[in-house]
Amino acid sequence: MINIYRKGAYLPVTIETNGAIATITLKPGDANFPQIFGQRPADNSAAFPALRTISFKANLSGALKSDVVTINGRPAVVTFSAVPSDNATSTEQYVYAFQFSAIVEQDKEYRIKAVLTDAFDRTTVGVWMFKGEIPIVGILGRDRFKYLGWWGEINSEGTTVRKEPSVTSEKLGTLSSINRVKVLKEVFGDMIGENNLWYQIDGGKYPGAYIYSDYVTPMVQPTPPDKFDIPPEVKTGDRWIDVDLTKKILTLFDYDKPVFATYIAPGRTENPTETGTFRVWYKLYKAEMRGGPPLHSYRYDLKNIPWVMFYNNDYAIHGTYWHDNFGTPQSAGCTNMTQGDAKYIFENTLPVIPDGRQSIFSKDAEPGTVVHNHE
Repeated sequence: MINIYRKGAYLPVTIETNGAIATITLKPGDANFPQIFGQRPADNSAAFPALRTISFKANLSGALKSDVVTINGRPAVVTFSAVPSDNATSTEQYVYAFQFSAIVEQDKEYRIKAVLTDAFDRTTVGVWMFKGEIPIVGILGRDRFKYLGWWGEINSEGTTVRKEPSVTSEKLGTLSSINRVKVLKEVFGDMIGENNLWYQIDGGKYPGAYIYSDYVTPMVQPTPPDKFDIPPEVKTGDRWIDVDLTKKILTLFDYDKPVFATYIAPGRTENPTETGTFRVWYKLYKAEMRGGPPLHSYRYDLKNIPWVMFYNNDYAIHGTYWHDNFGTPQSAGCTNMTQGDAKYIFENTLPVIPDGRQSIFSKDAEPGTVVHNHE
């Protein structure tokens, strides 16, 4: 027994036998047979898990006589309409758009089969497949949130940032292609085109806000160093901070085990972040920082800087609310972090601020966490 699965123009099979040899001929169809195109979701693609519209178009040289569409072998309730199309090659062609709705589930594969017959009994079979999956899973993997989120680059100028995952939600501002954000959550919101995936982001200016997913491109993710030397000041069981100023990556270690890694924005060339091994000597929830000539070529006066950890005199690791250019030199010597990342580091390092207080100094008996800055 031979099973033949056909795709394309459907014509009778001819079989010629010569003793024990059988020759099976599948004739090709000509341009008059129905032409299926524009499948959405596309063949071999990933579709966002949600209630989705599945659609395709077809050019026919005669009026549509019948259509049979199945999804995973089950009949689909399809609607169709005549539409204008650039794919039509003559004014005598009939152009149809077909669509139906189906709930697409995570990690499930789908096979769509469409059998179209025109008024002259010319039949074409179209088959395509897709998988229910957030496309980003195939790019970054399922452990992409192990460091509280994953990093992406804004790929469009004037990308709108909104309060909620909706095109009618309050507009909080815009980001540009020089900006990078950290994706905290992948959520389903308003549908734009064929995509209803939005990202809740962490960052400098808009932590907790939402961006439509098409405007964020995954980038190389920050990873802990493969090789590292534990500073002699770090004792077994201590946590410490490694800052790679070349890669612009901060890693929090639990002695010899990395527990967190993220991008930071260190000092500019004129005011570089100093290398060396230091200890956090002062922590406070919010601080004011200001500076200008002759130490800097520019002036700044920043109030309510969050999650501040001073080390090496007036250098600090802290949250940032005035830019989203992480992974590049931006500061006057401090280590800029997203607001969410800074909070995480703040809460997982020493000294610990007692309840009811806004700041704390480290003590000889309770030293602050070690910070190791290096190229």
